[in-house]
Amino acid sequence: MGYATALQTLRKNYGPGTDRGDVTAGYTAMIAAAVAALLYVAAVAAVQKTIIPTGYGGLVPQFFAEINTSDATVLASSGLFVAAPAAFLIGFAGWRVFPPRRRITGTLLGGIGALLAYLGGSALGVLVIGVLSVAGFATFDVTLPLVFFYAGFRLTWWLTVPVGCLAGFVIASRGTPA
Repeated sequence: MGYATALQTLRKNYGPGTDRGDVTAGYTAMIAAAVAALLYVAAVAAVQKTIIPTGYGGLVPQFFAEINTSDATVLASSGLFVAAPAAFLIGFAGWRVFPPRRRITGTLLGGIGALLAYLGGSALGVLVIGVLSVAGFATFDVTLPLVFFYAGFRLTWWLTVPVGCLAGFVIASRGTPA
């Protein structure tokens, strides 16, 4: 088998347009994580421009208004380094373990998968920082990803869960599991 044939086979099995439901679910979850990050930055920008009211009489909590758009962009983009791979792995594994046969099941599993992506991202962060610490490249405490998990969850759960539900609905609407 030649190099070109191997690449074509790899692209067919794991690339865009694949017929494998588990890989498609992983891509969908990863795209949902990116969409949630973009929507988060847009929501912060809307709060900063006072399009969305804050405080007790408003739609979002007051602490949300204290974040500026540039900080939100940094938080969202740096969070994607662990959230996107974690979302892919959780979407992939979730399809393997619980392939959705109905749209409501896909919707529920998408929401649960979004919540699990926070834990998966934290685990990935602990693993990376642990490996870097053992190798002598970092002197960070492994609890740092857990702090990021808490802060990220507290700031974005209201957005990532509905986006995850929508992604689960879309992937379940795709057809019967392969």
